[in-house]
Amino acid sequence: MPNYVTHTIGTGAVSGSGDEALNVPEIWAKEIQDNRVNNLVMWSLIDGRFSSEIAQKGDTLHLNFMDEITDDTSTNSPVSGLTIDGLDTDQVDLLIDRYIRKVLGVQDVLKAQSAYEFRAPHTARLGRFLDRALDEEVMRKTVAGAGSTITVTGNTNTTLAFADVVKAAAALDAANVPQDGRALVVNGYGLGDLRQVPEFTAYKETGEAGLVKGTTGLVGEIYGMKVYVTNAVTTSAGKYNFLMLQKSAVIGAVQNVPSFEADRNKVDGIDFIAGAQLWGVKVLRADHIVKITRPVTSA
Repeated sequence: MPNYVTHTIGTGAVSGSGDEALNVPEIWAKEIQDNRVNNLVMWSLIDGRFSSEIAQKGDTLHLNFMDEITDDTSTNSPVSGLTIDGLDTDQVDLLIDRYIRKVLGVQDVLKAQSAYEFRAPHTARLGRFLDRALDEEVMRKTVAGAGSTITVTGNTNTTLAFADVVKAAAALDAANVPQDGRALVVNGYGLGDLRQVPEFTAYKETGEAGLVKGTTGLVGEIYGMKVYVTNAVTTSAGKYNFLMLQKSAVIGAVQNVPSFEADRNKVDGIDFIAGAQLWGVKVLRADHIVKITRPVTSA
C-alpha cells in the first residue's frame, strides 16, 4: 500500500500507520492574528478639553454655570427705578474617580521557545483595553444621564425608523441645543435598521473610503448628523440604548495619558508590562442627550 494521509474534518490530515506512515508536521502561522475590537468612538464625541486643567494634580474639577437672563421682554423697561439684579452661579463638579490598571507578563520560557515576539502585541492590546474603558464609561454615564427617552416605532415598534431620528432631533431642538456637534450612536443592529432608511447616507455612497474607517466607527450621515457604530452600546430591560447627543452634553478629563511600565521578575523569569489610566466623566447637560431604545430580539 502506498504512503498516504487521510483528511478528516476537525482533526486535519491524519497519517497512515506502519511502513506507510508519513510524518505530517504542524506549521505555525508567521503572525499573531488580531482579534476584532470595538470601534472606539464615544470619547471623541464628548467635550474632553478639560484634561489639561487637571493633568498635574487634584481629584475634582469645579465648573461654574451662570444663569441666563429670563426677564419678560414684552413690555418696555421703566425710565427710572430699575431693579438691579444679580445672576446666580451654579457649580458642577467633575470627579476624577475612575482608575484602571492591568498587568501582563511574558515568561522567559515562552520567549525562548515561541516563534513570536509577544511584547509588542501585549502592549497594543493593553492600550486597546484602556481605550475601551474610556469609551464604555462615557456610554454608561451618557445613557444614565439622558434627559429624554423615546422608543423605536419602525416595523411594528421593533426597529429604528427615520421618524425616531426626527423625533429625537426635535427634542434637542426644543431644548435649544446647537445643531453642530450632534451625533447618533448605534450598534450593528441599529446600523442595519438605518440601511433600510432612504434618508440614511452611507459613506461608501458618497465617495468616502470604507464603511468603518479605522477605529472611528463613522459609518454615515442622517438628518444632518454623523452616525457612529460601536459595540459599547448598552442594554437594559431587553432593549438596546442608542444615543443622540451634542458634544457639550458630556465632559471628560484624563488626568494621565495611558502609561505603560516595564519591569522584570528575575526569580520567576517574567517580563511585566503594566498599563494604567485615571479619568473622570460627567453629564453636564442632560437635555442635550436623547436615549432611543430598541428591542434586542429583532435583527
